[in-house]
Amino acid sequence: MNISAENLTYIVFMAVAIAGFFMKKRAVRWIVMLGSLAVLGFLQMGCPSPIGAIQNILMAPLDFVKTLPFWIKLAVVVVPAFFLGPIFCGWVCPKGIIQELLYRKELHLKIPEKLDNWLRKIPYLVLFALIAVPILFHAKVFTSAVSPFKVVFNLMGPPFALGFLIVILISSLFVFRPFCKYVCPVGALLSIVSRIGLFKIKPGENCTDCGLCASKCGMDALKISKKGEKPVLDKSRCIACGECRVNCSKDCLK
Repeated sequence: MNISAENLTYIVFMAVAIAGFFMKKRAVRWIVMLGSLAVLGFLQMGCPSPIGAIQNILMAPLDFVKTLPFWIKLAVVVVPAFFLGPIFCGWVCPKGIIQELLYRKELHLKIPEKLDNWLRKIPYLVLFALIAVPILFHAKVFTSAVSPFKVVFNLMGPPFALGFLIVILISSLFVFRPFCKYVCPVGALLSIVSRIGLFKIKPGENCTDCGLCASKCGMDALKISKKGEKPVLDKSRCIACGECRVNCSKDCLK
């Protein structure tokens, strides 16, 4: 079986990301992210997204030979999510990296909880459309005409994508990874996989209930109901970035 250069690049970045995840080194994560931004983003002229892989599979579901490269691309992202959470989101995806680089904590805008909870349902609606439209109408929902990040990586694009990009980039200054939280269907897919998978993060017996891990979580995936209680992971929000473990002074998050 021949593996395309694009998929091989995917595999290499995911393998290094997984190794870095176990090492719990922030420096490794940033090396992977910046390398991914350079190679998967700018060098390959746009993030080779699992979104496209899903659409291409659904356009020819019975043609396994034709869709095999797309199955590989999807598996490289989905399988690790089952065991270790959405590592692709937190370590490799160039779209997430751009947003994280732009975010400024001193400008942080707190989204009201009810609005935040409602907005976080949108990626699942987008994922549903992504699956339903190719099956029902034999058409693709997401193309370069609507992808805002194509404008960044290709330095060109239609007005709609440019306008969408401007909104994302500006909002990224105030909200941590807004596209990831409120739009991205890949994040929705991987959150579903991680929720039914083996992945979990929980405090050990030496946890002092300081709340530092929750305060450092940009995705608000660690919740503390009240002071003195141990944090609880919301798998639907976690991107497996590992920042909570890195910041835990007691090294008690397992």
